[in-house]
Amino acid sequence: MSKEKKLLHRFISLALVMALMLVAMAGCASKPASDNSQPSSGNSQGSQSAAETPAQEDDLEAALAEMKPMTMQFALSLGAGQPSVALLEEFADRIHERTNGVITINVYPSGVIVPPTNVYDSMLDGVVEMGCTDPSYYMSEFPLVNAYSLPGMNYKNSRAATYAANEWIKSDFAELKKAKFLFAFGMCPSTFMTNVKFETLDDFKGTQIRGSGYALEIVERFGAAPVGMPPSETYEAILKNTVDGALSATDFLKNFNLGEVVDYCCGVTGLGTSTYFAAMNLDVWNSLPAPVQKVFEEESAVTLEQFAPLWDGMAQESIEFGISQGMEYYELPQEELEKWWAQANPIVDEWLQEREQEGLDGQAALDRLRSLIEEGNKLYAD
Repeated sequence: MSKEKKLLHRFISLALVMALMLVAMAGCASKPASDNSQPSSGNSQGSQSAAETPAQEDDLEAALAEMKPMTMQFALSLGAGQPSVALLEEFADRIHERTNGVITINVYPSGVIVPPTNVYDSMLDGVVEMGCTDPSYYMSEFPLVNAYSLPGMNYKNSRAATYAANEWIKSDFAELKKAKFLFAFGMCPSTFMTNVKFETLDDFKGTQIRGSGYALEIVERFGAAPVGMPPSETYEAILKNTVDGALSATDFLKNFNLGEVVDYCCGVTGLGTSTYFAAMNLDVWNSLPAPVQKVFEEESAVTLEQFAPLWDGMAQESIEFGISQGMEYYELPQEELEKWWAQANPIVDEWLQEREQEGLDGQAALDRLRSLIEEGNKLYAD
């Protein structure tokens, strides 16, 4: 090889080496920029994640900011002026406050916006968004839930009754899946408030007694003619002698003023009691953001605590009110009381047979209910 060719070969080789070095250096120079961008991208993802999952206390504010103001109509089967209605109005006020005024709940006592016996249907149909009613108005709609008012369910007080009612309403029954049930509360035991003094079962013959749910079956078994009617109509019916009295929760004496128009109150126990539940239309509930649903659940728990002792005090106040109006309060001798129980108890057997015919496990439901009553009586023993 000539000297010139050797020099040319070296020059080309050197040029290639230098070119490779420049490429490598360019790669090294660009690498730090790439490394520097990676942490920035990671921080960006972290910030985005924090924005997507803000602190728990900010969830509600974010949800409310995206909501349009809405008004809910809350229909009750409870009469105006009752302490229970006042508690539900407080519930509505707290929801309004905690949602920064985004949700307004208008509370309508019995008969103002829908008839008291149509509250649940009106809520399911979307006529109103919320309702609070007695399930005994809907015997076919709630075949299992209404076991709560069967005779022989011996709640010691309204706190125990409320505990059992609220746990009962959480049961996994198909009949409870049409609405969002918020809470339920129990009342004091039902008693006879009448213008006839019932001292034996024979005294019921020829009388007409107002009731609802299984109270109607009880009075029929006792020999009276059962009359179904809303609580709000009972006062006038007794006053006009359309009925001779009622088998209802003792608070009726004061809350519906029956103490003004009856002569007697028989403090019988073990013939059942009433319960009320508050619920929301399921489509309306599902339309609410989760943080807003949580507000409803939290305020439902607060309201439940307020309701629990309510009827214990009202029962005594109602008896005293009736006595002040000239009513006589009396209790049955134990021997006679047991005769009344024996007369009413077959209703439970018939209830079990009916549930079996419907393909429902009534015995399991009844066992659970009795267990809840026992738990409630232990938790809230006098």
